[in-house]
Amino acid sequence: EIKKYHTNLEQIELLKVDEPNFSIKNTNNELNIKLDNLFTSFNKLCKSLNIAQQNLDNLIEFNKLIQDELKYVSEMEDIEYNRDWSQPRKLKSSELIQHKLNVELTLTHKNKRVQHIVNFAQSLIDANHPATHEIQIYVNTLKNEIGWLEQLMGSELHLLVLGLRLV
Repeated sequence: EIKKYHTNLEQIELLKVDEPNFSIKNTNNELNIKLDNLFTSFNKLCKSLNIAQQNLDNLIEFNKLIQDELKYVSEMEDIEYNRDWSQPRKLKSSELIQHKLNVELTLTHKNKRVQHIVNFAQSLIDANHPATHEIQIYVNTLKNEIGWLEQLMGSELHLLVLGLRLV
């Protein structure tokens, strides 16, 4: 609709220039000033809409990236939370060690992706994105969750060693 409106405005302006006998050309200067103001306002509106659309697109991209990482961390935490440590002798140490190594390796690989997300978030914040506060909250949450998972993995190893000593 906006493009259609803009095309119509351009056609009026072209008629004004191309048709010397066109009535708008022959009217008082006030009408020309109003038409110029209308073009200026419309162009400002288009620029604002483009900026808003870009902000929305960036927020959608950021949200997808951060949600994917938060989902992964949450899934890993759930595995650890649901592990039964009440009877360490029943746990298979080789499986626990392998799981810990797999999670650590995955976190190492994901570190680049997380850094990309943090950098992307920082670029949005630096550009004064309208959702700056929410972006900062999500980034801090991701960092905290990853830190928590790393601590949980360290605790798991400690409990495993303790459990093996109890056997």
